[in-house]
Amino acid sequence: MISFHTYDELQYQLADKIKAERKRQGFSQKEMQGRTGIPLSTYARIEQEGEGSIRNLMRVLIALKCEDEIEKMLESTKESPVERYEKVRGKGKAK
Repeated sequence: MISFHTYDELQYQLADKIKAERKRQGFSQKEMQGRTGIPLSTYARIEQEGEGSIRNLMRVLIALKCEDEIEKMLESTKESPVERYEKVRGKGKAK
């Protein structure tokens, strides 16, 4: 497992991985703009700084056919949203 010291390190590492994968697949940033439907400046910011919305990150990962990684993260969640809500809601109640 990789250990990160700061959020910035994680952010820049993710940006580097996205850029490397785009290049490996032979796409330009302009082509990624078309594949993702996000503005070129937004795409470039994701690659350069790791900055952007979760929605845009998902668009990039899907365009790069990396959605399996998203699926792995979602599958690892053991409790349902309802179970999580009930757990959080129940914390403030006395038994």
